[in-house]
Amino acid sequence: MSDEPQQSAAEESHGMFEELGRKIDALPHVQSAERLVRQAQDELRRAQAHYQRVRAEARSQLHTLRDKNVGEVVGDALDYVRRHPGQGVLASIIAGFLLGRIFRR
Repeated sequence: MSDEPQQSAAEESHGMFEELGRKIDALPHVQSAERLVRQAQDELRRAQAHYQRVRAEARSQLHTLRDKNVGEVVGDALDYVRRHPGQGVLASIIAGFLLGRIFRR
């Protein structure tokens, strides 16, 4: 028995699968899905880059905060509240609520 008929059948089936794959890839909803996947991948890359930047900035600020004493931290907080009174009030409300929840139990 020769391997030629088996190779020919294998090549023919491979060619049929290739053609079927091209036809599937040409379908509009498959192309649309592929476009959406590429967009999602791009968004994910941008989100990862943004995360890395924010993380590095937070790490830097944490190191700066560790080097300060309590008086400097309180002074910085008061200065921030003077510059942004609305956010300061909101932060104090949230902090008061959280402290109330912690100490109530």
